[in-house]
Amino acid sequence: MIPLPDTSLSLIARIQQQEDGPAWREFFEVYGPVVIGYLRTRGLQEADVRDVSQESFRAVIQSIHRFDPDPRHGRFRNWLFQIVRSKLTDHWRKSRREPRGSGDSAIRTTLDQISGADDQSTWDREYKHRLLHTAAARIRDDFTPRTWQAFWMTCVEGHPPAEVAAELQLKIGDVYVRKSRVLARLRDVMRRLEGEQRG
Repeated sequence: MIPLPDTSLSLIARIQQQEDGPAWREFFEVYGPVVIGYLRTRGLQEADVRDVSQESFRAVIQSIHRFDPDPRHGRFRNWLFQIVRSKLTDHWRKSRREPRGSGDSAIRTTLDQISGADDQSTWDREYKHRLLHTAAARIRDDFTPRTWQAFWMTCVEGHPPAEVAAELQLKIGDVYVRKSRVLARLRDVMRRLEGEQRG
């Protein structure tokens, strides 16, 4: 798996200014799918996913000025995770207060799941998955289709280079070269997307 950097301090500083529309668009581009993907793993219906994600982002907008980007106080993505988890817990509490239907046991099971130890790892997987796909979408057109396939098949799908070389009618050395070119560009884009400094 490709190592992924954390949220850039420059993006955080820009969204803390509130008026920076492009920064907020970039923020939602990166984190919207992370939040939605995470909420889907928690067993919510699509309408509830939208509601909880909107509540989460509303809370981010209202409290971003209080986030301290000092790495000693924690990473931004963990701060965001606490907000999302809090809004999810609020959602389940509200659901429990409403008249109980046949889905009550499912709600209780899901409530138990959100307090589970794997909750943070689920969030981290969603974040890493989304960051990789965002960066990949930005660079894909910079490469020929065969170069992109050589990278994708070896790095993402995990096919052996010899198998990829045979399928793409390339020499095995060419597969390694093409893969390396894409990886270098991908890492560069991820560094720019997320920044060199950890937040």
